[in-house]
Amino acid sequence: MLVPVKSLRGLFFFLLLFYYYYYYYYYYYYYYYYYYFYNYFYYHYHYYYYYYYYYYYFYYYYYYYYCINRYNAVTTDLFIRVLIVKYKIEAKTRNGPLPRQQAITCLLCSAARMRVTFY
Repeated sequence: MLVPVKSLRGLFFFLLLFYYYYYYYYYYYYYYYYYYFYNYFYYHYHYYYYYYYYYYYFYYYYYYYYCINRYNAVTTDLFIRVLIVKYKIEAKTRNGPLPRQQAITCLLCSAARMRVTFY
């Protein structure tokens, strides 16, 4: 035999050790590749997620900034509501809302409730 074993018990423990060695070896590589592909798709998911929402922000920001110059009450209210959505999404894409964003969101929500308009 290639492996010197002196008894059946030694052979059994050797085969058990061999089995666990290769089990953990393949388990480690399976975990490594799983983790790699998980990070790959996670990164691309966030890449498209940010791209989609920033495109959404700037399109509506430009549109309502153009409309707000007419000093229309309805468009002003919509502009405030879009800013609320913007700051709420920005707060959710990080680890939590920043104090400045939280304060701005609260002020904008108050302004939307009071229907602050420009005349």
